[in-house]
Amino acid sequence: MQLIKKSALFALVLSSALICGQQVQAAKPSAAPAQETTLEVKAKLDAFAKSYVARANDTLKNNRQNMSVTKQGKGYVARYTEVDASTMTTEIYPGKGPGCEYVGHIVYLEKVYECTGKTISEANALDRRNQVNRVFRVALVTFVILGSISSLVMFVFAQPLANLQGDSLAAPAVRVMALSCFFVCTMSAYRGYAQGHSDMVPTAVSQVLEALTKLGVGLVLAWYILYLGFGSEFSAAGAIGGVTASGFVSLVYLMIRHHRRNSGRGLAPTDDKPERAGQILKTLAAIAIPITLSSSVVPITTYLDTVQVQNLLQSALGYTEQLAVSLYGCYQKAITIYNLPSAFMVSLTACIVPAVSAALTRKDKLGAGKIAESALRVGALLALPAGVGLAVLSGPIIQMLYPETNQEVASHCLLVLGIASAFVCMMLLCNAILQANGRAALPIWFIAIGSATKLAVNFVLVQIPSVGIKGAPMGTLVCFALVSVMELVAIKKVTPHPPKYLRVFVKPAIAAGVMGAAVWASYGLLAAHLGNTLSVAGSIVIGCVVYGILVLVLRIVSRDDLSLMPKGDKIAKLLRIR
Repeated sequence: MQLIKKSALFALVLSSALICGQQVQAAKPSAAPAQETTLEVKAKLDAFAKSYVARANDTLKNNRQNMSVTKQGKGYVARYTEVDASTMTTEIYPGKGPGCEYVGHIVYLEKVYECTGKTISEANALDRRNQVNRVFRVALVTFVILGSISSLVMFVFAQPLANLQGDSLAAPAVRVMALSCFFVCTMSAYRGYAQGHSDMVPTAVSQVLEALTKLGVGLVLAWYILYLGFGSEFSAAGAIGGVTASGFVSLVYLMIRHHRRNSGRGLAPTDDKPERAGQILKTLAAIAIPITLSSSVVPITTYLDTVQVQNLLQSALGYTEQLAVSLYGCYQKAITIYNLPSAFMVSLTACIVPAVSAALTRKDKLGAGKIAESALRVGALLALPAGVGLAVLSGPIIQMLYPETNQEVASHCLLVLGIASAFVCMMLLCNAILQANGRAALPIWFIAIGSATKLAVNFVLVQIPSVGIKGAPMGTLVCFALVSVMELVAIKKVTPHPPKYLRVFVKPAIAAGVMGAAVWASYGLLAAHLGNTLSVAGSIVIGCVVYGILVLVLRIVSRDDLSLMPKGDKIAKLLRIR
């Protein structure tokens, strides 16, 4: 990466300059009102300059959305220009001639970047389509093989896996879930290809399809199997069938979209020489292994949590296996709901790593820090209200979705897990930031420490008769709160320009708190006249409206923050956020 800085000096008559790219057109100067002081005029110029510089990137001919790609020798060079807003200064000079009291000058720097790289996004920017296609093919074949092996192992060893979980009746559910491993692995290749092209739409749409199919198919199958008179273990397998079906539907969508977007384009062939498959696989492994290890700690801990909690309920409290499984089922239902907020972090985390890595590659440490701060702020913007909402409406939500479960146990679990969900979201974002900064090993250690703490908390609390199963969500909360704090501290220490946490969390926390109060009050009022379902829906709508107004009034996010989200630029334009 080669970085070239160009300095440009623009002389502007106050409120009379029109900027387009690097060209300046000055209208006829106008006289400032006699009553205005120099400081007042300077303040107006500063406001104008700030607004102008914020728009300048949109007017540049060569920016990140429209790179200039040229061939140099056997390689390619991509160039684009950005305005460095931090370099802006303004000055006021006395005007000359009648009708011109003051003349304002704006000075700022433009940065011209030249970049090369090996990732899909960088290769695509350089028009290295042969490299892009080979990376995708290697990744697809690798994931198909891994998915096939995982599915086969789960299907063949379903009964032993069920026995290890302390629930011998779960074997049918494990077999039904086995095929989902293949679908999930294969989907990863298609999602990665789209994300490498800065296209987050396929990931977002496929996740929505997953959620809808999982809920619809799972509920219908579970109900129909019970209707036919089969036992609860087969009904659970039917519910899990929704997971497998959702993977299939999402994969089909991704394959169709990929084929339509990449066939028949009529693009001219490129002469770039792609890397060998072995080298690509080695590069992918170097990136994937640390991320996989950090991601694997949580599922392993969840599995250990399942075994530990059920065994403690039986050995320490004297519960029967059936009662222990039933109580853990209440906890599991709450877990299903609390996982929803973290699902919305996937698209955001997928944007962070390439964006931060690209900034660091071009030695733009300040830009990398700003991206990390924006990501955390957007994450807080989404995670905090979701966590508060789940906690405030825990009882009504459980009553609406699971009316036949133990309401007292399940609602308590969801209340605690709702708070924990906010920490899970922040943990996912912090993981991505640390990985992008070359510290992929740190999340592994932090999550391992958190998981060990969770098991310890479970061991202490679940054995208390008055607590029992309610101790399990407390262990989850302590685990992810601890991990999030450790990772935020690490980001502060290892990143060149660390985020300002007060700017990140204070305003979203205030808005989420006010929203929570509005949701609680509105549900109480609506429940006195409407049923539970309508009251939940109404209070959620009211909460969203209140929160949206607070986001705009408090100016929590900027256009740069929203650019990290799918369709973020359009959202910013619609809401007139700069």
